Amino acid sequence: MKRIGSIGIALLWLAGCAPVEKMTAPAPQPAAPSNTAVQEKSVARQAIEGFTGKTAVDAGQRTKAKIMDINEQRRSNFKEIPP
Repeated sequence: MKRIGSIGIALLWLAGCAPVEKMTAPAPQPAAPSNTAVQEKSVARQAIEGFTGKTAVDAGQRTKAKIMDINEQRRSNFKEIPP
């Protein structure tokens, strides 16, 4: 009797408690090209740019461009005000 109970418990444990709907496999996704090579390349590129300081130079150039735009807008605002 004890053996039958333990076998029953083992079978219930193996079957799981989830409903059958959740146990079905999801629909297969269509095959898409793998982007792992692109991601690895971008990670490698980021590492190289970080080591060489290119990211800092790019950030400095973007900041310089923003400052130039702000100065140009400021100059145009001063020109609009009559003396």
